[in-house]
Parts: sequence; structure tokens; C-alpha cells
Amino acid sequence: MTGTRRGYLDIRRELASERLQDVQAAFDPLTTARLDSVGVDVGWSCLIVGAGRGSLARWLSSRVGDAGCVVAADDEPLAVDAGASSIVHDIGAGPVPGAGFDLVHSRHVLMTMADGRKALGHMLESLRPGGFLVVEEGDFDEPSIVTREHPAAGAVERVWHAMTAFLSESMDVRFGTRLPRFGWGLGLEEFHTEATRTYSPGGDPGPMAMKLAVEMFRDQLLGATALWEDDLDMATAALEDPSFVCGSPMSYAIIGRRPR
Repeated sequence: MTGTRRGYLDIRRELASERLQDVQAAFDPLTTARLDSVGVDVGWSCLIVGAGRGSLARWLSSRVGDAGCVVAADDEPLAVDAGASSIVHDIGAGPVPGAGFDLVHSRHVLMTMADGRKALGHMLESLRPGGFLVVEEGDFDEPSIVTREHPAAGAVERVWHAMTAFLSESMDVRFGTRLPRFGWGLGLEEFHTEATRTYSPGGDPGPMAMKLAVEMFRDQLLGATALWEDDLDMATAALEDPSFVCGSPMSYAIIGRRPR
């Protein structure tokens, strides 16, 4: 959604694509459980705001079948599989024109936008009365390291803090902590909110997504922070090491129905 991001970062695309695959593998089980909870079924029309590499579009397409539809919205064309379509739309500028979806979903999108709360309202307006809104955002502020005895634990912590400080120049790394409050203000029916953290050993998709993010921004981190190169080397090695265990960013979600 680059049309509404606050100078969003110019990243190394060859790593960005690989990282999105790891992000999907790490977060999709939690997301699909949340989507299951609202009863996505055959014939539903679904909007995904910011479809990433398309895994959720594929999952939803398998649920809604030929009688339903899945639309992926972004500000540039996306490659999607059969059963889904792509539209160019900036949700920060307004709701999807003429839409009346049964489900609208986004994950880790609003934190990258100039006015995430306004975009959240536009997502609500894209629903039909009685349609479900499922929005997930993270709190990337604090790491959660289980294996404190690992020799690289301190290095990972320092790199995490440097990374979040660097990213906070371009995105709201703590948007997830405010999402429940924004959700309560929408007047949703059957509303609930939750926060979940998962834990994984090095080499699993979650830690690997962080490793790739560090590699993507290695030069910027060394130039803009007080990190030593040894910290980056130790941290990236630990994130591939199965004996190192850490938690994901806290994932906040709001789930509810647009009033009928």
C-alpha cells in the first residue's frame, strides 16, 4: 500500500520476496484459525487488503469455491492464482467502490500507512451490513527470547532494538497495541479482540523472516545505529540455529461484524 505509507523503505527485492514467504509460513496458521472462527464458507465474497505472496488468497479461494470470490487489493497489480482477482486500490484513500464484501481482512498493513485508523474505517465501509472484519497487526517493540543462556541472546536483543528503532522512522511498529481500542470504536457486533505470541527455534519461518529483514537493512543498521558488525553476524547466525528459541512479535487482532 505504498500510496499511503510514510516514505516506506526502499528494500532489496530479492530478499523481500523470500522474506514474505517466511512471514506467510509463520503467521498463516494463526490467521487461518481467526478466519475459520468467523465461518468463511462457500459463496462468500472476500477482500484481502495487501495480499503479500498470495497464500491467504489461495486459502480463501479454496473455502469460498466457484460460487464465491476473493479480491486482493493493493496499490500495484498483484499476481494471483485462479479463483482470485487483483485490483489496484489504496484503502487509505477510501473504501473499495461499490463493494459489499462478506469478509474484509488485512495483516500487518495498517502499521505501514500514514493514517491506519482512517484506513480501518474504509475497510469497514467495504463490508456489507453483517459482514465480518478481521484485522491483524503487530507490536514489534520488544523481543521475547526463551533461550537466555544462548551466547547470541544479547546480540539478538540489540539487533531487534536497533531494527525497530530504524523501522519506526517509516512505520508504526506498535500499531497493534492500539488496534483493540480502535476496534472498540467501530461499533462492531459480536466484537472481540485477542493478542497472541508464537515461539520458534532458529531456522523456522519466524526467525528466518527476522534474519532476512536484518540482511535487507544491514547497511542502514550499521550506518544509522550504534551496532557492531559482530552483533549482526551473531544475531543472524542465531536466527538459523535450532538451539536458539525466540518469540514472534505480539499479534493483535480485532474480529467483528459490521452492524446490520
